[in-house]
Amino acid sequence: MYSKGIAAYQTAKAVVSPSRQIILLYEGMIKHIQQAKAAILEKRIEDRYNALDKAGKIAMGLLSAVDFDIAPELAKALQRFYISLDVRFLHVQRSNDIKVCDQLIKEINEMKKTWEAVDAEQHTMQVN
Repeated sequence: MYSKGIAAYQTAKAVVSPSRQIILLYEGMIKHIQQAKAAILEKRIEDRYNALDKAGKIAMGLLSAVDFDIAPELAKALQRFYISLDVRFLHVQRSNDIKVCDQLIKEINEMKKTWEAVDAEQHTMQVN
């Protein structure tokens, strides 16, 4: 079963552009934050913890993939962004602050839109 997951990931990695992969990861973070928010409202602490933990793992995975050799200034900005997300995930774990969840969703959506523009531009360049 584990090898099937790896094979599926390798296939997706070969078919989906890197910018599209980032968009999908952002969508995953947003989904997990929304789940955490619902869990907070319903006082399901374990579910909140698990959802925010998953969102944090995505952010740290993205952080580990930042390439400082290609565009150092952009890499530093992305590094700060991903670290700030993780710090705020920990804050929500302690505070159950739904306003922070809303702010996280807003900011991740803004970054997702930026990556969508990059992805669209790359797609246009490939077609032409």
